[in-house]
Amino acid sequence: MKAVTTIAVAIILALVLGAVVFAGEKDRLKTEHAAIATEWEHVESGLRKRANILPALSDALSTAMPDQAPVFGELANARAALDTAPSTLDKIDAHNRINAAIGKILVVLETRPELKSGDAYRKVQLSLESSENEVLRARSRYNAAIKKYNTDLALFPANLVSQVAGFEREDAYFLTEPARTTPAGSPNRIASNPKP
Repeated sequence: MKAVTTIAVAIILALVLGAVVFAGEKDRLKTEHAAIATEWEHVESGLRKRANILPALSDALSTAMPDQAPVFGELANARAALDTAPSTLDKIDAHNRINAAIGKILVVLETRPELKSGDAYRKVQLSLESSENEVLRARSRYNAAIKKYNTDLALFPANLVSQVAGFEREDAYFLTEPARTTPAGSPNRIASNPKP
């Protein structure tokens, strides 16, 4: 009888300990998943600030560059796509389209340095650089939060908890564009191409 009581107590303690570990891991995964959402809000805020500068860029350059009207149209369309994008991946795609359009404008500006010396353009360029730096920092924190969550999700005992509690991988990384695709002097130029 004493052996049965000891076994019963051991089983109860194991169940209690398992429940505590399960609850702790579930709370940790919830917290990490919430951190991803919080970091994305910072990225999105930076993207909105940057997008709000784009009309000033168009105003500063479009009259002096009428031959680039299609590129300014691409820029406006990409900005509109960012505003209406329903998902994180769609917003990342719209951001990449904005980068491509700005890159085209910067290539033309390299051949027309007199446009770069105007006060209006310089003010816009400084604002773009500042907002892009904000996006880069937020993007880095966002990617780090995803990486931590996905790594922890794959490790024991969180992998068991994730199967029971329904946690899934997050794969909406915001990859850094290669520096070679953006002209030198661009506010989007990045010295390296880190991958999360």
